[in-house]
Amino acid sequence: MKGTIRPHWFRNILLCFLWLAAVPVGAAPCADPYGSSTDRWAIENAMYSGSASDVRAAINAAKETRGADVGCPEQDYTRAAPNPTPPSLQTVTTVWESVHAPRFAAYNSACPTLGREWPSAALGAYYARLAGSLTVPLADLAVIAGDMAATQYSEAHAATPPVTWQGAYAYAYSLGDPADPCYRGGIMDVIPTFCATVPDLCVTYAGGKWSGRKFVAGDFWVSPRVYDGGMAYDHGWTGVMMVEAAIQQDDPVQRAQFLESARLAGAWSASEPPVRNHNYTAKNVWLLAQLYGLTGEAPFKEAMLDKLERNLKPGVLTDWNEDGMVDGMAGQPFSALWAGAQRPGRNWDGHNALLWYGCMNAWAMTEAYVALRDRGDSAEAAELRPYAVAMLDNLAWELNNLGPAATLNVSMHSIPYPFLIGLWKLAAYENEPHPEWEQAAWVLWNTGYPYTLQNGTTGNVGLYLLYRSGTPYVPLAQRAQGSDCPDCAPSVQTSFAAGEDACLRVPGEIAPSATFQWSKEGEGGLDEDRCQGVNCRTLMIPDLQLTDSGAYHCEYDGEPKTIYTVTIDVHPPLLSTYAPAVLIMAVSLALLGAYAMRRKRPRPTGGVPT
Repeated sequence: MKGTIRPHWFRNILLCFLWLAAVPVGAAPCADPYGSSTDRWAIENAMYSGSASDVRAAINAAKETRGADVGCPEQDYTRAAPNPTPPSLQTVTTVWESVHAPRFAAYNSACPTLGREWPSAALGAYYARLAGSLTVPLADLAVIAGDMAATQYSEAHAATPPVTWQGAYAYAYSLGDPADPCYRGGIMDVIPTFCATVPDLCVTYAGGKWSGRKFVAGDFWVSPRVYDGGMAYDHGWTGVMMVEAAIQQDDPVQRAQFLESARLAGAWSASEPPVRNHNYTAKNVWLLAQLYGLTGEAPFKEAMLDKLERNLKPGVLTDWNEDGMVDGMAGQPFSALWAGAQRPGRNWDGHNALLWYGCMNAWAMTEAYVALRDRGDSAEAAELRPYAVAMLDNLAWELNNLGPAATLNVSMHSIPYPFLIGLWKLAAYENEPHPEWEQAAWVLWNTGYPYTLQNGTTGNVGLYLLYRSGTPYVPLAQRAQGSDCPDCAPSVQTSFAAGEDACLRVPGEIAPSATFQWSKEGEGGLDEDRCQGVNCRTLMIPDLQLTDSGAYHCEYDGEPKTIYTVTIDVHPPLLSTYAPAVLIMAVSLALLGAYAMRRKRPRPTGGVPT
């Protein structure tokens, strides 16, 4: 009797079922986060000098070494039950205003700091300003940005020729020196040992605020081999904060200074090779995405895409053909992995599979997509978008189903960020609901973490406030308003001579998201061909005419609407400052000339007439 003939698909399902029954689902923690030591070296070498295909091959080999442990984190923790109840806007506002905004008064400008600390907090304050909270003065934020710009390794601060790529927000030696008043400790304790091992990378500054202090200027060296990439962790926070400072600060000189610093930081991020620890490279991708979104400059885009191809994208577990198997592996089903990795979007290695590091990679991927979309690079954006969505979906599933950490710890500061960025810049902007992301964001809020002052908390609460306020996302280039709004120094006088330019600006603390409308008393709306910036905070009236005299009103956002009024007077041109002296000299010369002519006139001949 012949056996029953079954279709191949039935046989494949049966074999898969029998295989799964014999292989237990992975459980965290999982050992060998990068496979073997051979795998580690192969990945490093491919990322340093190889192609995208070389990197992908090295990572795929390491994935095979890990086997069913791919996507399983190197540590686990006790979890709490998820609480997705959303806080009210009033609650978020109160936490920002009463817990986080007041902390800026304690900033110590006498000591260099880390990007994950005060620059991260300042970034949160800039986000809060976009939401209308102006509690933290721009002047205080400018001090933080200025202090960080002074830590930047550059020819302005250190002797030349440079020993490594310029532009890093360098680590002060004092942060790891217990004898220094600025000692921070913790991970910075490695600095003295690092400088003893690679003294060439530890440079004493000769210019700027931190002149005379020693800084770690780089994290790559040939001999002894240093291939770390860890400086990008703090560098990214500081660089992105600097981008916001370049947009939001009032003083045009400061804006230019901070933009120059951000550009130099971007050049460093572009030069820094990708590294095995994906979340380090992710910080460089984040900064490069911000700079490309702001400037549209090709070098930032090219460097960002290179790091995506040779680092972040190969590091994500995918299933593009939807066969249930991990791409790049020989028959490894997702269903046999650790619970948090059974959906595409997890990082392959045990270190970046940790929730907080995976979140760093996810927000870098999301920001890169947003920059490409905002700049009109439709094809490249469409290719990247599925990665960002899959990563956010995967991380949200873990929080919503397995729960957040039961004990608050310093690592939590990175976790809310990608969900809030995804909700604000992707879901809301594209009108595409992602309720699981929002649920994850509120699960994190309800851990009580936003009520603490751990590293990074302030940055996240500012972003919570921005999203919860319903403030719409506006692309960086539009917010910078480089082409639409005049960038002139506000006029200090209200009386002008005809032919001069007037630069009128609404004073005081105003939310960056405010809208403006200028008009002239008795005439109504202004002619946009005549005046520049009629819908901006700053109004420029070039080549003033006598008819431009009058009261100008600017109505801008507020509850109720606020009106600023300034009255200018335009008078006929006066003689120059030297005109009176010239006139006196001319009259004097004329009188002297007349006197001289009179002296030269011939007199009548003398004698008695006959």
